Amino acid sequence: MAELPHDGPPHPFVMRLNELHALAGSPALSELCRLSRSNKACMELRKSTVSDVLTGKRKRVPKWTFVHSFVTTCAMAAEQGGLDVGDMGDIQAWYGCWRAAHDAATALTPVPALSGATALAVAPPAAVLAPPPHPAPDYPPRPVAGLAPAVGAEPADPGSGVLPWRSRRTAPGDPAEHPAPHGPHDAPGRLVRVGRPEPVPDVGAEPCEPVSEEERELLRIYGRTGLRLLRESDPADGRDCMRLAVVTLLRNHPDVARDWLRRAGDAGRHEATELFNHPRPEERAAGHAYLHGVGYQEAEPPRPSYAMFFFLLAAARGHAGAAFRLAKAHRAGREDGTAEKWLRRAAEAGDPLAASVLDGARTATGGIDPALLADLLDRMPVPEVPQA
Repeated sequence: MAELPHDGPPHPFVMRLNELHALAGSPALSELCRLSRSNKACMELRKSTVSDVLTGKRKRVPKWTFVHSFVTTCAMAAEQGGLDVGDMGDIQAWYGCWRAAHDAATALTPVPALSGATALAVAPPAAVLAPPPHPAPDYPPRPVAGLAPAVGAEPADPGSGVLPWRSRRTAPGDPAEHPAPHGPHDAPGRLVRVGRPEPVPDVGAEPCEPVSEEERELLRIYGRTGLRLLRESDPADGRDCMRLAVVTLLRNHPDVARDWLRRAGDAGRHEATELFNHPRPEERAAGHAYLHGVGYQEAEPPRPSYAMFFFLLAAARGHAGAAFRLAKAHRAGREDGTAEKWLRRAAEAGDPLAASVLDGARTATGGIDPALLADLLDRMPVPEVPQA
């Protein structure tokens, strides 16, 4: 559901953003977007989004990832123009201001209390997310402006100048990952297991070790890509909660998923209520995961690692369209063996496009001609997107 336009006066927090923009010399919005693309610590800004926020067209307080990128790029633009924004460039002060505005806004629409892993996910301890006190060898120190707190986290120490760390935005080529193994969950009235999915091969892992038990628990629940998604999410945004519910449900954490579904439902997402009460929730969630993957794949700019993450979650539950898109993606990367494997998975799940490609590439002896298979797969369109 698109955010409704805001007809009233701009929020005081938005007025502060406009003040910073003016102090930075009122740089063109296209220039701020360009600067955000050049800084790996920033979320990429979109001109239309920046314009909507600054002109007060958005009803909600913007997400922290947007604020962090906007403040950072304004400071960069000011420095390039020989201007000094003074204290208005202090990221930690901005976080405190944003936190107060965000909490005041969410207090108007209370959400149910969470427990266990979801409570940890909404407000991970600052110590879990704080950067190491010294930079790694051969790497220069990161400036404070390059750091940002995770959604829901508080600054580690207001006097320390150190903020909890938010992972950089996923870049094209980042590894995707597979869901956690499926476990038992068959109590009456609860989300019911639909069978153990075939394991998805691990296509890569980041060389980063958890720094605490809390971090390990979050990684166990969400995975590395899911944890990046969590840190970019707003726990008061129904769409974000719905995505996290799909991730945790398909990674076999139904209790966490139910908490996210309750939040999404309270935020007005009718599909959350439908999924919560569905007799085959994992199967239904696979359809949602597929649509999320398509959304990330077709976004402008695309976010391929998130798209692959959701396609893998869906394909592991037997979603034919997701398996076919994985085949197309691996073929685009010239990984023909993996592409053929996913193509076979799609055909076995009943995808007619995958079946026609395999039939067309079959030789007289019953084998598969790899070159012909690659050619047919290149020319075959991606499947139409059904409703979740």
